[in-house]
Amino acid sequence: MATIIYGTLYPFQFVWPNLEQIEWLDWGTQVSQRTTNGDRLSNLLTFIPIGFIGLLLCPRPAKKYNSQIVILTRALWVLLAACSFAYLLQIVQFFTPRRVPTAADVLYNCWGVIVGLLVAIWLEYFLSKKGNGGKYWFSQYAIPAFLVSVWGLVQLFPFFLATDLVTLENHLVQLIDLERFSFSQFFIQSIFWFTFYRLLQDYFLVRKSAIVLGLVGVGFIILKILIPHVDISFTWLLGMMAGLLFGIVLTRKFEKVELAKINILLLLFALIIMEFYPFHTKMFISSFNWLPLGSFLNGSLWVNTQLVLKLFFVYGSLLFWLNLIFPEKIKNILILVVIVLIQEISQLVFSFGQADITNPLLVGMLGFAFLKFEKVELKHLKS
Repeated sequence: MATIIYGTLYPFQFVWPNLEQIEWLDWGTQVSQRTTNGDRLSNLLTFIPIGFIGLLLCPRPAKKYNSQIVILTRALWVLLAACSFAYLLQIVQFFTPRRVPTAADVLYNCWGVIVGLLVAIWLEYFLSKKGNGGKYWFSQYAIPAFLVSVWGLVQLFPFFLATDLVTLENHLVQLIDLERFSFSQFFIQSIFWFTFYRLLQDYFLVRKSAIVLGLVGVGFIILKILIPHVDISFTWLLGMMAGLLFGIVLTRKFEKVELAKINILLLLFALIIMEFYPFHTKMFISSFNWLPLGSFLNGSLWVNTQLVLKLFFVYGSLLFWLNLIFPEKIKNILILVVIVLIQEISQLVFSFGQADITNPLLVGMLGFAFLKFEKVELKHLKS
């Protein structure tokens, strides 16, 4: 909720509006204002976690009532609180000159809350059927499911399918454009896809299910061809195929613990390439941006959102593998925060990137969230 407030009201420049010119009744009931598909989707997606987490945290009554009535009551309280929060945000936007408040945004926010509630209700029902093993099951699979979902979101932005021949033709031309091949991007993509396939194999599929993994890759190719304005290239295609091949071959040669160590080293190397390649020094030392998310709140909302999700996937995967191998979770978080902070400080002199505090904070946020999960036993990893 704090993140939504920050992104909605940034840069916090408030003015007193002319309240007499505001048609309050029309604004509060008119939900048919024209808006972009991107705004609709962002309003829906940002409130899904509120519905999901809100139900899981909503207190349960001490007395045992009908379980369906209890779940429905808790869900209604979460829905009421979340929708009130969304409506209040729109009212505050009357005082921010750069924002246009609409009741339609509240409607999509509420739909996002409902989606999150439905997922949480299913999860509670599923875990209740597993008895005492439910908490361990949740800790075992929640983080891998989060990372796999985030990588899928990164690949399929902006999600809206198009069947016009122009889009299909443009994407097919990009897929066979050999002159735009980039070895550095191929290397980075192959490592990220290798990480994705490993998570998919080890936690949701049979380890040697090469055919299923191949079908997953084909599905991504088809969907990306059908989605306009999506990042697709010959480099991306080769990177995806190489990541799949590495995942199949290395999984058959190494145990999970050894593969986790390999994955950590590859992700760290990919981070260096992603942040510093082509390793040029700047003519002048740049400034350090201490404003959280400052560099992501400018420019294209979709591009910046996709970049943040990609960082969630990379940093989350690193923390996940580190926590599987080394028992000191807090030490793992601090080590990764220091590594990322050194990278950011180095960008004052090297690379074309802007050095800021956002990436270390993202690592800290993910690490804090992962601390709430039980540690997975190493003996389970070797099975």
